[in-house]
Amino acid sequence: MKRTLHIFAVLVLTGLMSTVVGQTNNSTGHFDWVRSYFGPDYPDGGAPANEIFGSVIDSKGNVYILGQFIGGARWDNEMDDNSRILPFSAHRNRSAVLAKISPYGETVWHKELYSSYTDIDAYTIRMVGDTALLLYAWFMFPFDYGLPGEKNELYYFDTLLTSSERFPQPPDSLQASNLYYSLITLGLDSGNIIEEHFLTLNYVKNDGSLLRNQYHLDYLMTNSGIRVSFNVDNDGNIELVRQTNDLFYELCDTCSGGLYYWSTNEGNISAMRLMVDGASKQLDVPLEPSSVWNWHIIKLSPHLDSVIASTYVFDST
Repeated sequence: MKRTLHIFAVLVLTGLMSTVVGQTNNSTGHFDWVRSYFGPDYPDGGAPANEIFGSVIDSKGNVYILGQFIGGARWDNEMDDNSRILPFSAHRNRSAVLAKISPYGETVWHKELYSSYTDIDAYTIRMVGDTALLLYAWFMFPFDYGLPGEKNELYYFDTLLTSSERFPQPPDSLQASNLYYSLITLGLDSGNIIEEHFLTLNYVKNDGSLLRNQYHLDYLMTNSGIRVSFNVDNDGNIELVRQTNDLFYELCDTCSGGLYYWSTNEGNISAMRLMVDGASKQLDVPLEPSSVWNWHIIKLSPHLDSVIASTYVFDST
């Protein structure tokens, strides 16, 4: 099987142990340590399955990386249990992994978001002050899916979840296909969860109702799978930037081509509704009717106490 090698290094000033990184003096720079990880590609060899999307460093010199890996990924090609990045990933789905590495290059802890049903996507990590980490993840809670009798599992930061009651639901207690976007705050020392908020993105039809699944009317249709980035300002406000493809289609026996399109182009979708933690906070974001592709920049207050505003939307065609 083809294997992929990624190498990352931290350039550390000589005075790192006594001063904060970044202080300028007459020290000579050097490579303090290098870590690498190995992992198999997808079975067809057509795409890498293991990637590091971002890293941050705290004032003590600890490094935190956010990446995506599949089963078999290991630090430095070591074979002992402590070197494994993915302790649960027996399947070939992508798992989001957050790891802490000490100033000496030692792995302090790693946390995993892994589903036996589908891939997990997490692309952006931010340091919140010098006290916590914030990341954004996209995942599908798996228990309503799969073949009859099939057991799907979700490891949520190393905890096996067995009930969908853990996650908040959209308005009117409707399920949203168990598809969630999450903003998660974790502590630096242990990687344990401090705070978490779940976002659901649905569409407002031109009659004011929400778009529902054709076959399961108790489910909302949700926008999914588009990469998101974000930043946090000094006051704790979150600026969320996302690209969205505002087009859904349903099978239709009486429609031309056999499909019915829900999109701004067709004039039957008027806005996208962002719902935070169920129905407690929500915002209707306008969509550009000339294109199904839009960029949104949305500002959220600290701890997501309120959805402040959509700053602007523009057509990305």
